[in-house]
Amino acid sequence: MPTMTETTGTGTAPPPRRPSIKDVAKRAGVSWKTVSNVLHDRPHVRAENRVAVQAAIAELGYRTSLAGRQLRQGRTSIAALALPDITSPYFAALAQELIHNARGRGLTVLIDETGGDPERELAAAGGYDMHFADGVIMSPISVHSFQINEVQPRSPLVLLGEREDLAEQSLPYDHVAIDNPASAVELTRHLLDQGCRRFGFIGAEERFGTGYVRHQGVRSALAEAGLELVASVPAETWTRPAGEEAASELLASVGHQQDRAGRTDPGIDALICGNDLLAIGAMRTLRQQGIRIGAEVAVAGWDDIPEAAYAEPSLTTVGADLAALVDAALDRLEARIAGADEPAVVRLVPHRLHQRASTQRA
Repeated sequence: MPTMTETTGTGTAPPPRRPSIKDVAKRAGVSWKTVSNVLHDRPHVRAENRVAVQAAIAELGYRTSLAGRQLRQGRTSIAALALPDITSPYFAALAQELIHNARGRGLTVLIDETGGDPERELAAAGGYDMHFADGVIMSPISVHSFQINEVQPRSPLVLLGEREDLAEQSLPYDHVAIDNPASAVELTRHLLDQGCRRFGFIGAEERFGTGYVRHQGVRSALAEAGLELVASVPAETWTRPAGEEAASELLASVGHQQDRAGRTDPGIDALICGNDLLAIGAMRTLRQQGIRIGAEVAVAGWDDIPEAAYAEPSLTTVGADLAALVDAALDRLEARIAGADEPAVVRLVPHRLHQRASTQRA
């Protein structure tokens, strides 16, 4: 009787050996050098030999070695995509769009989640420790451009997001983004048109980054209207819980209160958030405190994540043209991989303001 460690039968057969270049040569009746010449489309191969080699390749299902092709071409045909959070709906959609676009270009995409950690972002910008990718596309949230410059990237690098123009340094990295200042102005003007006059902002950053630029754009549009922000609260992370917490802090700072008749004065009538996740978290706080979203406080964000259209109420948001953003990023990466040495390029891609129920005042 067999024990637990014994097996019966013949077991699983080993996988068949992949055909080699010598197998092709033997089937075609030519030398392996002739097969190599056909594979590299070199001239001076007799027509009948070329036909025989091509027929042998088809019959055997021969495929060239990826490693060998990489050595010959000096390329891996791999692009690295470094993102802070792959669970974020925006970054997940971005990654999916980029993978599909890259496939049509003959590129494979490897994704690295940096978690927004400065050391990991700098490692990604530097091209990692091993040259496994031809170039890197990265969305940094924790490091400055000048810090990236100091690591001297070993591979072509394209950044998604804002460029910091520092007069004392040359920053030779292409950037692709929406026009965040313009989108912030457009969103603010929409809220002004709805009759909003007391604005709060969640997600401001102090000196650089997307939150800083969007915050500045809102302030600029309000200044044109002779107004100022009533309150501004940063967010450690751009997540739903962070938005919920920041909204509570903001409402407390503006003196949100309810009178004896149950009427509320939130202290603001518009709340702009750095992204949709912050806005969705903030809306939960507003509901919990009895504030009617839209009628009493209009709420808006950025990114147009799928959840925005299904939120209650549906969320007004600015969405990037992801297809255009990805196309521009890959265009720049391929140009740099091919050796383009022109000055750093900034590509601004289209955006769209989606007006929904969260900013309807009636």
